[in-house]
Amino acid sequence: MQDRLKMPDGEVFGMLNLKAMIETHEDWLTDRVVHYAQQKSLTEYSSTLREAWRISICKLSEPLMRLIEATESSLISQETALREADEFGRSQGIKHRSLGIEGRDFVGMLKLYRKAYVDFFTKMRLPDSQRDVLQPLILELFDAIELGVLTAYTASSTTDQMDRLQKRNRELSNEKNKYLTVFESIAEPAILLDTDAKPTHVNASAIRLLLGEMQPGAGYYGDLDNPVLHDL
Repeated sequence: MQDRLKMPDGEVFGMLNLKAMIETHEDWLTDRVVHYAQQKSLTEYSSTLREAWRISICKLSEPLMRLIEATESSLISQETALREADEFGRSQGIKHRSLGIEGRDFVGMLKLYRKAYVDFFTKMRLPDSQRDVLQPLILELFDAIELGVLTAYTASSTTDQMDRLQKRNRELSNEKNKYLTVFESIAEPAILLDTDAKPTHVNASAIRLLLGEMQPGAGYYGDLDNPVLHDL
């Protein structure tokens, strides 16, 4: 793994210069992340193409550079940049969940990316004043992205559970309707009793015999507390 950063010793970098440094060291960051992923055995379900890893670094660097820009520019606030990072995390969470990637695996991979970026800035040997600014920024950025990812996974899980519940309820409703159709169409009087010998379902033939003509389904949806039914 490439482990050396090419930069002049002792040079003081402005925040905007850091953006250029990130862009020119995408390969180093890529190698670093792949190395950590291999150590943690997280490459099994990842792309085998290095270019896919490099692209992920490029995409992740965008919200970071946006946040760095906010430290020196009045055009965007850090709050806005962090909100955009959260939205980025949500979009990535939705995308990766649709690919079948577990939330814990994706969050675990994000922590390796964070470690790679921390290594990157550590090896730059920045002045303490700049390091004191950058380290909290990196942590805040990845916290915002991770929160967005977790929000996406949680929302998706809740939606999936509701979809499954609604599907099951529709299935049960259809089964109930089939049962009622068959039960009501039985020509002979039929009464179903519970464990206390109280009627629970009475078909149309039994209703006509005992209570006279009533609407179909009255023995299921109607009032079964009629004394006639309980005196059987």
